[in-house]
Amino acid sequence: LETTLPVPHMGWNEVVPSEAGRGHPLLAGLPATPHVYFVHSYVCVPDDPAWVLASTDYGAPFASIGDLAARVPLRRDELATLAEIGACASLPLRPGAERATRRAALWQAEAASRRPPGLFAHVDPPEDTPEWDSKAVGERGRLGSGGVFSFSNQISPAPKSPPLPAKLLAAPLTGLSPLPEMTDRERTAADLRGTGMTVGPHPVALERERLQKLGVRSAVELPRLRGGQRVRTGGLCIVRQRPGTAKGFVFLSLEDETGIANIVIDPPTFERNRRPVLCSALLVVEGRLEKADGVTSVKGDRFWSLEDALSLPSRDFR
Repeated sequence: LETTLPVPHMGWNEVVPSEAGRGHPLLAGLPATPHVYFVHSYVCVPDDPAWVLASTDYGAPFASIGDLAARVPLRRDELATLAEIGACASLPLRPGAERATRRAALWQAEAASRRPPGLFAHVDPPEDTPEWDSKAVGERGRLGSGGVFSFSNQISPAPKSPPLPAKLLAAPLTGLSPLPEMTDRERTAADLRGTGMTVGPHPVALERERLQKLGVRSAVELPRLRGGQRVRTGGLCIVRQRPGTAKGFVFLSLEDETGIANIVIDPPTFERNRRPVLCSALLVVEGRLEKADGVTSVKGDRFWSLEDALSLPSRDFR
């Protein structure tokens, strides 16, 4: 995947078959230049051009983020989301300038959203024009990264932004943002918040070192452990089930960077731990390891959100 190139529009795009694609069974029965609906789009640059069966061209290139805002009817929040998830990484800050990082793109997106429509919508203001306010940047341009991975609309409300230093309040609207670039945690959180998925590190992988100090096992480790012993495991809760035929038992699937761990919770334990089980997207579970019919699971009896778990004292189960 080439992350520096623009991503095709998610919608209808005209597709032009290549020499290798003409007559290929995958494109059999389609018109010469079919229109295909793109559900999820990525930019792929293969090592061998012969692997390309078809390509799409979705308009003239944008000269800058300001040009994008002027030519496409985007709301202010939509433009900011595109900048935050890295969709503007291929666009220059200004015509002929360097490409935008995510933080710089947010900076320019805010400036572009404030320009009036009409004749001067395409004109980039002089670099020394101080036309921005700290509130807008503070909403998405937090200083620092915090100590725990979090994506606000799925785990817990994001912490209140600290006040911006006085030197930033008086900063001119230059192409480069004076705010620190996004960390891995912030980029992954932005991807999940804006798209629901990420091509970067798994959220749990970012916390693995600290989780290991707490004795939290990865999903791939669980089948190798002795059945009946107490373990801790954790991950992103991707499935919660309470089948009507299961007599009140609850089943969870926790995903980490190595795989999926199965969690079983009996009815009394679930009632005592309803809040962390239902409200934590990133969950740490402690319980007894069970193995039956080739299936490994943890019968959980203690539960924490990731933030709470990382505040626990270190413990090594043997």
